[in-house]
Amino acid sequence: MVEILIVEDSPTQAERLRMILESEGFTVEHAGSAEEALAVLQEKQFDLVISDVVMPGQSGYELCRRVKQLPASQRTPVILLTTLDNPMAIIEGLDSGADNFLTKPYQTGELLHRVRTLLESKSLRQDGKVKLGVEVAFLGKRFTITSDKEQIVDLLISTFEDVVRANNELQENRAALAAAKTELEARVAERTAELRKANLQLNDKIHELRESESRFRAIADTMPALLWMSDDQGECIFVNKRWLEYSGREFNDELGQGFAENMHPSHREASRSLQRKMVADRTSCVDEYQLRDKEGKYRWFLDTSVPRFSADGRYLGHVGVLIDIDERRQLEQQLRQAQKMEAIGQLTGGIAHDFNNLLTVIIGYTEMLSAAPNLDEARRHQIQTIDQAASRASDLTRRLLAFGRRQPLEPRKVEMNRLAANMEAMLQRTLGESIEIECVLAGGLWPCFADPAQIEAAILNLAVNARDAMPNGGKLTIETANTRLSEDYAVANADVEPGQYVMLAVTDTGTGMTPEVQARAFEPFFTTKEVGKGTGLGLSMIYGFVKQSGGHIKIYSEIGHGTVVKMYLPRALSEAEQAAAVPQSDTAAQPRGQETILVVEDDGMVREYVVGLLQSLGYTVVEAANGPDAIAALEKAPKVDLLFTDIVMPGGLSGRELADEVHRRWPGIKILFTSGYTENAVVHHGRLDPGVHLLPKPFGKRALAVKIRTILDRG
Repeated sequence: MVEILIVEDSPTQAERLRMILESEGFTVEHAGSAEEALAVLQEKQFDLVISDVVMPGQSGYELCRRVKQLPASQRTPVILLTTLDNPMAIIEGLDSGADNFLTKPYQTGELLHRVRTLLESKSLRQDGKVKLGVEVAFLGKRFTITSDKEQIVDLLISTFEDVVRANNELQENRAALAAAKTELEARVAERTAELRKANLQLNDKIHELRESESRFRAIADTMPALLWMSDDQGECIFVNKRWLEYSGREFNDELGQGFAENMHPSHREASRSLQRKMVADRTSCVDEYQLRDKEGKYRWFLDTSVPRFSADGRYLGHVGVLIDIDERRQLEQQLRQAQKMEAIGQLTGGIAHDFNNLLTVIIGYTEMLSAAPNLDEARRHQIQTIDQAASRASDLTRRLLAFGRRQPLEPRKVEMNRLAANMEAMLQRTLGESIEIECVLAGGLWPCFADPAQIEAAILNLAVNARDAMPNGGKLTIETANTRLSEDYAVANADVEPGQYVMLAVTDTGTGMTPEVQARAFEPFFTTKEVGKGTGLGLSMIYGFVKQSGGHIKIYSEIGHGTVVKMYLPRALSEAEQAAAVPQSDTAAQPRGQETILVVEDDGMVREYVVGLLQSLGYTVVEAANGPDAIAALEKAPKVDLLFTDIVMPGGLSGRELADEVHRRWPGIKILFTSGYTENAVVHHGRLDPGVHLLPKPFGKRALAVKIRTILDRG
């Protein structure tokens, strides 16, 4: 290891020398004066001394003489830093024993060249193969100089007229200098050849590195993902072209801590902690966080990164690849929401089924009681109150079934513009004079295919919600339009089929919703209204109806800027669809009959009520609690004209399966289904299967009587 002593009173100049030499692998010590340098040299030997000439105390010349006088350092080369402003200064330096000069200001390359040359020539002197010193007389004095000094002397002293005489004496010694020069040049040529070879090898390595870097950049810049690289301090040292396109920033802006500025503040500390753990464990990791794009919006990315280590195990930094997963995260959120809504729908549907069985009994017997003779006014009022409460409970279960998409619908061709216009006057009475209503109805609007009663209920629900959001008045806008939901929209929104839809939008200028409220708006029983002012089933019922109709619903809202609810209902395309599901009238009187009816119902109270009701209408009734019992009864019973069966039953045979078996074995028997909910057994996409008759629970005596008579009277 080469050790160099710098003698310089200027800290700035000394530090510059230190940085240059240490960058080349030399070991450097610094002395601020000649006296301090001599003290150091007494304790330690150096391979080279570099000294300024002009210093406080002893000059560089004196220091050089003292160095050459010390036994331990007399062979140590000395470079003097000088301005070379007159020949005598040069001669004094040479006289002091200096081995070389470096002119101020100096270039880094020249300094390093002088240092290496002196170190090489030192080894030559030590092995005694070259004589480098000759005597020179100048202005009456004699000095000893080295061969490379001769060139400096010839160059600088020749400009002075009074050195002509001294030059003649120097010529006499030229032969000795030439011999030394020839041998030195041979050595230099040999070393130069070695350096040239090494330089060629170095150039080849540099070329290979540049080729490798070029290939790396080409690969990095053609990647569809974002690529980044950091150093051991966590500072960014590289990002690829795709990253710059995403961030909209220049390459230099991303270096250092610049790239971290793109990360969402809430993720930064967690990301740093994770990277520290990766370094400690020497493992790769996968992280998800948000990055800001050039428009200031944040998107989710999946970052797969690994720490980098040198061959000796030193940590060098990280390299990571980021893949845009924003759409995937949105779809996952939508899927979770859809699964949540489906689970709630199954729960509410099950509750509604059992509840409808109870309501069937309550409503049926209440209807019978109200028809009893000699009722006083108090009893009649009590019965009416029970009937009203049961009707409200029936409406509640209907809403639950609507949310769970288990209610039978009566879809048909609907002219949305006409329906909306017909509701305007009723809505104005409902909402009051403080709210302005405007209908913006599109010309040439397609007909949609849905249940018109449910559409009216949806518009009314949305209008009432809008009124509650505008306590001081405002504006309600009902808008229609033809629209097509694209493949891209369907991909971005779960449970949406691309195609043509009729859009119905209800907009208010009310208080708006927070994102948290929007996320839960369709959940049953979720409400922001005061206790007693809302059931939380309005929007959930609309959601279930729209989804069951094959449509889509979306809420757009901001606090203080109102709310827009958009319903997309399928366009009516065929005459078959337009004519489907004509509702049956139950306004007729209670018809009677004498046919035989098989009643199959697992709930004992409901079965008892239905059997008694049918018998009161004149029918002969056979009853069974489940499917197998019904088959056994048919095998023994007299001729049965109609099977009236619940759909959801225990015993391993559902109402639908029972009906299929009866149709196969006794094809003449007509069939009527009933259920608190249908589980798609006879209702698909909101429509009854062809040829299927259904009486939803709860039902009263008149509805049952009309339905049975209608079916029996058909050929």
